[in-house]
Amino acid sequence: MELISNCAHFGSTYTAFVTSPENMPVRVMKASFEKEGIKSLKNEIRGLRWYAVKLGIDPDSVGSYHSFENRYAKLSIPFHEGSCGNPYLPIKQNYNKIVNAIQYYKNLFGKDDYIFSHGDYSLVNMVFAKDEIQWLIDWEHFNDKLPREFDVMNCILEVCYYNFMRTKQLTREDIRLLKKLLTLASDELGFCDMNLNTPAKELYAISDANRGVFGTQIKKYVLTGCPIEDIERIDYFFQKFS
Repeated sequence: MELISNCAHFGSTYTAFVTSPENMPVRVMKASFEKEGIKSLKNEIRGLRWYAVKLGIDPDSVGSYHSFENRYAKLSIPFHEGSCGNPYLPIKQNYNKIVNAIQYYKNLFGKDDYIFSHGDYSLVNMVFAKDEIQWLIDWEHFNDKLPREFDVMNCILEVCYYNFMRTKQLTREDIRLLKKLLTLASDELGFCDMNLNTPAKELYAISDANRGVFGTQIKKYVLTGCPIEDIERIDYFFQKFS
């Protein structure tokens, strides 16, 4: 077994690969000895089983959950081949992946019957074959509380923020692509009230209003953990290149 994450993102869950004799990953194991971590593992198996039903596959095939007197819990998940996305890459390089992520979200969560959200819909939680999503991972924030715009806005503006962080700048081309993505998301998912001149401020407000969904991990969401000056600067470029 190879430990790959030790209580990352201010959480209390350990994550490891279970490897074959040839040292190839075959399963992902998650475990926690703390109340919040146990809660997140319960939520993750709930989300994975919901996901399986939406995909038309056996819910028991996506993972198994075991706990002991609310003192310890573990989750075993099959390993999925592919490469997770990289939000640090230039916006242009991530453009097609995000377009596909918007369509995947619409197909999975629905436009008219929206109830649930993934809660951490990020390129790093999508397993890709080239630009096509093969599987979603990390369902620990699966919930029925967030507004429909949160997940996809988080996906788009996370890439925006990591690109902004390189130089504290965004180019006209960056903003053009970001606005195309936000417009596509709004059209496909039906949140028509988004202001394309202040998307960072809007996403921050949604995140801040829903802190209870994320618990101690709220700081991993870039527009909640970053300085307010960065949010204002990002929106400045949206307005500058409007």
